[in-house]
Amino acid sequence: MSLQHMSWPSEIGLMTKCRFGTDLTGARTRGYGYLLYTEFPDVAALDEYRAHPVHQRFFDWLMERDCTPLAFDFYLGSGTVLMPERLEPAPLSHAPRRSGGGAGRGE
Repeated sequence: MSLQHMSWPSEIGLMTKCRFGTDLTGARTRGYGYLLYTEFPDVAALDEYRAHPVHQRFFDWLMERDCTPLAFDFYLGSGTVLMPERLEPAPLSHAPRRSGGGAGRGE
């Protein structure tokens, strides 16, 4: 699945951030196994992303596998920054646990 997202910055090109990963512990996921995190410069870019054929193909791919995606659209601005971003990620205290699952929860 991550191979689909690796091309998104070049194929879609609308987001300012695009991250994909799996949960570390599985303790609070409620059955969800993956996170696709994106940020956009404005609502117009978000709307264009939603309608983009590459995104629509991914959404169709999820539906074909009976996955239930969750989506949250939040405004992020200077007033929402609680802590400045670090250029280098903080090291993990332990290796991530890999688990099966889809980009959502199969129902």
